[in-house]
Amino acid sequence: MVYTEIAIFLVALLVLAKAADYLVDAASRLARLAGVTETVIGLTIVAFGTTVPELSTSIIASIEREGGIVLGNAVGSTIANVGLVLGLAAVFGVIKFKDHEFIKDLLFLLGASLILFILSLDGSLGWTEGLLFIAIFVVYIYVKIREIITKKKADRQVQEVQVGNNHLWKISRDIFLIFLFGAVVVVATRAMVDSAVIISIFFGIPEDIIALTVIAVGTSLPELSIAVVGTRKGMSGLVIGDIIGSSISNILLILGVGVLISPIVVSPLAILFTIPAMILLSIMLFRFIKAAWAVRPFEGILLISFYAIFVLGVFIFPVLFKT
Repeated sequence: MVYTEIAIFLVALLVLAKAADYLVDAASRLARLAGVTETVIGLTIVAFGTTVPELSTSIIASIEREGGIVLGNAVGSTIANVGLVLGLAAVFGVIKFKDHEFIKDLLFLLGASLILFILSLDGSLGWTEGLLFIAIFVVYIYVKIREIITKKKADRQVQEVQVGNNHLWKISRDIFLIFLFGAVVVVATRAMVDSAVIISIFFGIPEDIIALTVIAVGTSLPELSIAVVGTRKGMSGLVIGDIIGSSISNILLILGVGVLISPIVVSPLAILFTIPAMILLSIMLFRFIKAAWAVRPFEGILLISFYAIFVLGVFIFPVLFKT
């Protein structure tokens, strides 16, 4: 039984890697055809697509009233995105971007993390917090759409873009391919997560720990695959945009939908350790980016080290504080 799950895990991993490769290519073409940057595509279409595993996991866990999995998945995936995914991508190559690019998005991520921490202090998250999270997420999407429209208007003043039927067909084709390969990524990820959970249960790992580690990393595999492929192809904007956009979606959309379906109890582990770790990691990323407008291999190693310490802490904290 376990050997079968290991085989499924490995096959799904291969499918995931190839689908991510095709998705990145389609996203790159779409950015050029639509006249927007890869950053915009990463923050919006790709980020939403790679967040689907977290969303589906959150909805299923909420329906089954597994609040620990909902919160652990949202926070754990965000930490995995920044610590593990971005860290590994930076080790593969320097991730560069324009000055002041992503500053607003990083501040939004940090603000969302702080709001989550404050609202969690009473030990619970209910439908009012869920509505607030979703409302903030809608505001964020509205702001991004306004930025795209403003930039497009400015670009038209500089250069007239010829749009014909062939051009529109290519745009439609690449949007379709992004969603198609995004769906393949989601299915492969789902297979990997299910197999990983079964393997973990076989070895006696507790549910909360599984949510913060196995499920969190598993649902971050789309971001990881896209980050590695994107970095290799020199598409830094797509990589960092996907990671930041996905992280914002995890906190506001994924958690918001989850607590709307079913209120959750926030454990001492989350209040005292995991959410503060997420805030600290967001601050680290902000400092790295603002210092040199790039994430270099050395910073990548620091991010991976932080994630390794975090995973170790997840196992040690319950023992030390008997939570």
